[in-house]
Amino acid sequence: MCIKKICCWKRKLSKKISKTDLKNYDQKLASKYIKLGEPIVKFKINEFRPYPFS
Repeated sequence: MCIKKICCWKRKLSKKISKTDLKNYDQKLASKYIKLGEPIVKFKINEFRPYPFS
C-alpha cells in the first residue's frame, strides 16, 4: 500500500486471542499461561509543551 510520493507501508496479518476467548476455549490451558500479579500504574509524560507555563 502506498500514497504516491508520501509514504508506503506493508500490511501484515496477525493472529490475536483475548484472555476471555482463551478461558472460554480451555480453562486449564488458560490457567497455565495467565498469571495474576500486583496492579501497576503507568503514565507517560509528554515532553513537548505547545504553550509556555507562567
